[in-house]
Amino acid sequence: MNKLKERKRISISDLKAVNKNLESFAFRVSHDLLSPVNALKMLVSLIEEETQEESTIEYIRMIKDRVVHLDQTIRNNLKNSKADYPELQITKIPLEKTVADAAEIFSNEIKTLGIHFQVNIKEQEAFFSDRFRLNTVLENLIGNAVKYHNKEVVGKVIVVEGYSDGNTLKISVSDNGIGIAKMNQDRVFDKFFRESNSSEGYGIGLHIVKQTVEALEGTINVKSAQGRGSCFILELRNFKNQN
Repeated sequence: MNKLKERKRISISDLKAVNKNLESFAFRVSHDLLSPVNALKMLVSLIEEETQEESTIEYIRMIKDRVVHLDQTIRNNLKNSKADYPELQITKIPLEKTVADAAEIFSNEIKTLGIHFQVNIKEQEAFFSDRFRLNTVLENLIGNAVKYHNKEVVGKVIVVEGYSDGNTLKISVSDNGIGIAKMNQDRVFDKFFRESNSSEGYGIGLHIVKQTVEALEGTINVKSAQGRGSCFILELRNFKNQN
């Protein structure tokens, strides 16, 4: 019996080691793929701006959709492999620049869709946290606001508002997009949850967001009305006193 328990313990240990190696490999591969995908996105944007041929424009839009999807898939792999890392890398975070950096990868879509992007951040105290993780949260929330915009709305808008003091950062990402059905609002952070079969993605983005927010010792909630938009509200710990 003791030998059986020992073998079981060793097997579990081996599996954990293999899983860690696979996660590390997935992270490295995903990271290496980002550069060529970013270059491809830039080339597609240049062709889109310069061409006047309607057939070419249509093909470029199709390519662009696939490249954006590939880019988001790679980034989700990176975030997923990083989400469970226990070590927080605490640094002083320039909040407005971090929001701008998170929005930058969606700049072409924001411009093309005619979305007005607003940022209103007030820093009473400098904010300290893990910048990579905060960027992960903001990229997901801004990306969702872009993805689920309301085509019928005139004056499409995404607003990021925040206020930091010595203890917390309160920040929200709101939009006037298609919104989330009330019956689904308690489930949006569940892994693999998709509101409908027509929803894009794999249903892991908001799950990663919740995991990441919890790693930052914070909370996240959503207020939404179908057809009127969504607002994700975060409260994150300020690690200022740890530095």
